[in-house]
Amino acid sequence: MQSGNAALQEPASIRENFSRILSDYHPSAPLSSGGEQPHYGSAGGGGGGGGPLGVLPPSHSSGSDAAAGLTSGAFMGNFYADHPDVQQGVPWDEPPLDVMEDEEQQKMRRKKKSNMVKVFPFFFSFSCLIIFLTPIWTVVNLSADTNVVYWIGDWCKAVVVLPAFFVGAFSIQAQMKRPHKLTILITMLLPAGILLVTGDALASLASDRADQLRSTDCDTFKQKRDLQHAWEAAQKLYTKCLVDTVHSNNITMKQAKTVFRIEDCSEYKGGLAMHPSQWGYLKHLEDEYQCSGWCHVAQPVFTKKDVRDSCSVVVGAVFRAKIKRAALQVVSYDLFILMVVSIGNIMAGPHLRSMGIEW
Repeated sequence: MQSGNAALQEPASIRENFSRILSDYHPSAPLSSGGEQPHYGSAGGGGGGGGPLGVLPPSHSSGSDAAAGLTSGAFMGNFYADHPDVQQGVPWDEPPLDVMEDEEQQKMRRKKKSNMVKVFPFFFSFSCLIIFLTPIWTVVNLSADTNVVYWIGDWCKAVVVLPAFFVGAFSIQAQMKRPHKLTILITMLLPAGILLVTGDALASLASDRADQLRSTDCDTFKQKRDLQHAWEAAQKLYTKCLVDTVHSNNITMKQAKTVFRIEDCSEYKGGLAMHPSQWGYLKHLEDEYQCSGWCHVAQPVFTKKDVRDSCSVVVGAVFRAKIKRAALQVVSYDLFILMVVSIGNIMAGPHLRSMGIEW
């Protein structure tokens, strides 16, 4: 009878030991029923060498536990405590959630990169145009100023070709189908550098002209002296014309000065042919700034408006208050662009490389 009971208990003992193996049994935990505590050393049995016995994950069914007289999931707590990376309730033949999340993130990253590559060439070139539109327009506007043209020249209007860099950047990056570091840096830095040099040159020249023209000395430099001579020739012709008009029309000199200007004289075309640029510039100054005379205030020759100052002083003030100020704004703007591009290149590099973009 005792041998029969031992035979019945043997399968239960085997099932209990097997259940403990599946539950990652710890040798320190006591057996729920009597018997000798088993040891799980190596896959080769006995006490020989070899790697530890591979522990299988606990079964989702509770049949073996019930058969051994154990509560379902009695050893699951130890297993999950020792394996925090294993999520409860996840089938063992499915990949962990973190792996699935990584795959989803990679798909989203690839999709994001693809979308960025498609729109980046146009977005970058259009952004450059918007960024540089203000300094380009400022320099072009200054180059069209009559005072700048006469005293400095219109060479600075060459900046109108700078948008060609943006068109070239769009073409290159659209063909490469990815952002190109060298193209981006050249497209940002070269126009900024050209505008910076142009603005600095305009500011320097405007400062020099302001100091020279505000002086009452007509011998400051040749161009100023020549304009004084041209104005004297215009005044001489105008005075002679007034005298002839007074004699022929029997009016007073005061009436003649009020009614007639040099352009009303028959000799004007001949004198204009001798001083085309100077007389045209002096006429513009008298009409635009209500000044008369060049180095000193005098009777207006071209305009009928009331005048207050000599045109030389007025032009000097225009160079200092308008032209130099606008040129310095261009310089400051482009210095800011150069600083932002330099810092952005350093900071954006790691982020772009993490997206798989060569930088």
